[in-house]
Amino acid sequence: FCDAKTGMLYCWLPPLQKDELATGSIIYSRMREPLVQLDGCNYVTLYNLTIGYTLGGGILVRGDHNFLSRCRVENTGDYGVDLEGKTNVILSCVIRQTGTVGVSMNGGDLKTLEAAHNQMGYSLICETGRWRMSNSAGVKLNGVGNILENCELRDFPHYAVMYTGNEHGIAGNEISH
Repeated sequence: FCDAKTGMLYCWLPPLQKDELATGSIIYSRMREPLVQLDGCNYVTLYNLTIGYTLGGGILVRGDHNFLSRCRVENTGDYGVDLEGKTNVILSCVIRQTGTVGVSMNGGDLKTLEAAHNQMGYSLICETGRWRMSNSAGVKLNGVGNILENCELRDFPHYAVMYTGNEHGIAGNEISH
């Protein structure tokens, strides 16, 4: 039970062994906003960043030419990474145990078919859709010309990749239940 006025969390734990009590932990979050927000930012690099344990999303990117490398996003109540813009890159990241979508990449112009050139590669996306199991893909591609290559995608309640739009590149990925 969570007392909204005091912010105090009360819980009744199952019987635990002595060694489990010494090594276990309880993490409680009331944050509903994304942990990291790059709104209107261009040419920003996030390198070797580990975030998680939130009710909201992990990383929100709204801009161009941003770079996420060797980041770890886990245990979110909503998405792992929500990216919108052009020429953004997600490289060698781990996104796991999200409430809805693992990664959403949006960009490009559907009227002119101008490609976004957003790219995701050499990353692990797994165990998404813990709160919303249907239509919570591991990766969602929307718009024109987003690229998903050489990633490991596994353990989803619905589908690994969902795409809408035109001319996306999806190649060399390893997909398993």
